[in-house]
Amino acid sequence: MADDNPPSTRRPDAPAAMVGRTPPHSIEAEEYLLSCCLLDGSDSIARCLEAKLPSAAFYSPANRLIFEKLCELYQKNPPVDVAVLAEELKTAKQLESIGGFAYLTQISGRIPTTAQAQYFIDKVRELYLLRELIKVATGAVENCYSYQGGLEEFIDKVEQDIFRVTQDRVSDAAKPAGGDERHHEDDDEEGRADGHCLRVPRPRFPDLRLSAGGNDRARGPAVDGQDLAGAQHG
Repeated sequence: MADDNPPSTRRPDAPAAMVGRTPPHSIEAEEYLLSCCLLDGSDSIARCLEAKLPSAAFYSPANRLIFEKLCELYQKNPPVDVAVLAEELKTAKQLESIGGFAYLTQISGRIPTTAQAQYFIDKVRELYLLRELIKVATGAVENCYSYQGGLEEFIDKVEQDIFRVTQDRVSDAAKPAGGDERHHEDDDEEGRADGHCLRVPRPRFPDLRLSAGGNDRARGPAVDGQDLAGAQHG
């Protein structure tokens, strides 16, 4: 069977299992997110940075470059607008490579409000993590076929690669939750993992001194199988 993807057209970093398949992505979600960033000029960009969204999360090279420039401008002098972004891209001789001012105008008018900015941040990040997991998983499969010994080291390497992709998500999930857990703070054993406090509740056992009639509670605590009242009359 003929190869539909000649070697010259393959992405050099794409494992064989990915060749001919399009990784998960949404150009629309990327454009909507960039539109939010351009609409308010600062808040949406700050939320992207807070969510640790990397420029690599943008599948489109043009969108990736625009996001990089937006973050760069935000760090220098927020807020950012289309005119400033276009001028900076033009100065860097990158404006034409992203589709010119026409493309910036197009994405800036994609949505009328930033109300759903967080949804698009999560969506772009989710698809990026899926792409990274696909790379790691398919790379592991390819390496299994060329495995030449050292199984424990090989498995450790796969685990490290997966952890590298998911560590931000795991760290966020490991943050201590609020609410009722604070009431048991003194009763919990604390451990630390990646700088986050993980609380392990101690088991709470029922009071074994309660009899069927419920009258033993008033007779005092048990001592060696007997209560204090019984010990005094023994």
